[in-house]
Amino acid sequence: MLSHSISILFLCLASYSEARYALSDNYNPANFFDKFEYWTAEDPTHGYVQYVNQSTARSTGLIKNTTLGGIYIGVDTTNTYDPTGPGRPSVRLQSLARYNHGLFVLDLSHIPWGCGAWPAWWTVGDVTQWPKYGEIDIIEGVNTNTNNTNKMYTSEGCTVAGTGELGTMNPLNCYGGCGLTSPDSTSYGAGFNSKQGGVYVMEWTSDYIRIWSFSHSNIPSSLSSGSPDTSQDFGTPVANFQGDCNIDEHFQDHQIVLDITWCGDWAGPTFQNYPSCPLTSGMSSWDSCKQYVANHPEGLSEVYWAIKNMRVYQTA
Repeated sequence: MLSHSISILFLCLASYSEARYALSDNYNPANFFDKFEYWTAEDPTHGYVQYVNQSTARSTGLIKNTTLGGIYIGVDTTNTYDPTGPGRPSVRLQSLARYNHGLFVLDLSHIPWGCGAWPAWWTVGDVTQWPKYGEIDIIEGVNTNTNNTNKMYTSEGCTVAGTGELGTMNPLNCYGGCGLTSPDSTSYGAGFNSKQGGVYVMEWTSDYIRIWSFSHSNIPSSLSSGSPDTSQDFGTPVANFQGDCNIDEHFQDHQIVLDITWCGDWAGPTFQNYPSCPLTSGMSSWDSCKQYVANHPEGLSEVYWAIKNMRVYQTA
C-alpha cells in the first residue's frame, strides 16, 4: 500500500513538473537580430517579394531597434517597383536554433496588416523535405483580416480530434493542412493593434500542440512570473492539435520563422475578397494585388512587426 501510494505521488509530481517550464532562450532587443539566419532565396509561397540579407535589411531600415526599446521588422514603404519584377523588399527570419518541444512566447504590440500583406509567425522542420517534419502556424493572416489563423501541416498519417479548443477545427486531416480561424475578431490586424497588441503562446509536447492568445491585461500570472504553467492558469486554448497523430514523428527540429511576404498563394487570389483592397480593371485578383503592392508604398504603413521579446521555455 505504501509503495503504491508513493508511486501515485511520484506520478502526480511528474505530471505537475511536465506542465512547468523554465526559460531556455530569450530573444530580446539586445540579441534578437543575431539569433536568426536571413532567407534570401525565392519565396516558396510564390510571393511578390525580394527577401534581403541582414546587412541590407539594417541599412534600408527593414529591421531595427526602436527608441522605446522594442524590435521593428518591416518593409520598404518608400519606393515603387515593377509589378512584373521580383517584388517589394522584405525579410524572412529563421532561428539559428532548432527545437523539439517547448513553450514559445511572442510578446508584441503590432502585427503587420494591410492589402497585399501576408505575415506569419510559425515554426517549421527541414523546408527541403516539407511537410515531412511539420509546420505550425501560430500567427498568420492576409490582407485586412481581423481573425488570426492557426494551422498545422504534416506528412500523411496525422489527424486531430477538434476538441478542447475555443475555435472550430476544419479540416481535421493535417496532411494538406488542418486548422481553424480564431473566433476573436481582435486576434489579428487592426483590432489586435488597436488594443496595443498582446501575447501569443504555442505549447508543443509529445501529446499535443496548443495555441493561446492573451491581451496584455489578461496574461496568465504564471507566465508573467517567468515560470509558466499551462495547466494552472492558461485556460482553454484557441487551438488544440491533438488526436490520432504521433507528434514526435511528424514534428522534428523546428526553426522559428518571422516573415512578411506579399500576395503569393494566399493573399493574391483572395485580394478581391476585401472591399478596401482595390482591383485593377481587367486584371485578376493576383495581378491586382501585385499592382497595388508595387505602386502604393503609402498604403503599406501598417505592414510591420513591433515586438517586445520572444522567449522559449523548456520543461523544468
